[in-house]
Amino acid sequence: MALINDIATVIALVTGVSGFTLGLLNYLRDKPSVKVELSWEMTTTDTQEMVGVIRVANIGRRPIFLSHVALKIPKGYGESYLILKDGINGQKLSEGDAPLSYLVTYDKMEKYSKVWHKLMAQVIDSAGKTYLSKKASVEPKPSWVKES
Repeated sequence: MALINDIATVIALVTGVSGFTLGLLNYLRDKPSVKVELSWEMTTTDTQEMVGVIRVANIGRRPIFLSHVALKIPKGYGESYLILKDGINGQKLSEGDAPLSYLVTYDKMEKYSKVWHKLMAQVIDSAGKTYLSKKASVEPKPSWVKES
């Protein structure tokens, strides 16, 4: 009788730990997650104009609603963010949807020439969570960067 109780106890222990582990893994996997990339020196097909592109992809398992898309400016320039006109309206991005793209024109960007490599794209979702792109590599410099 004791052997049956021991076997039942071991089975219950293994089943309980397995269920807890699977539940924890599902919880961690089901969080929303967004990947943000900023690329400079892209050319539009219609006007042949040089622009930057911010790409936003939902790599999580939950749909998210993007509140706004902006460029984050380093301290010392008066403003903290440059909000993109196309990124103000917000947009829903579900799991598996194609990434969203936002154009960054080079108008009035020369004043950030000294810190261009510190500019980052920023996306905020409707829950207030902030997602940032990586800082750009030092080379090649965008054409709007002016040497002083």
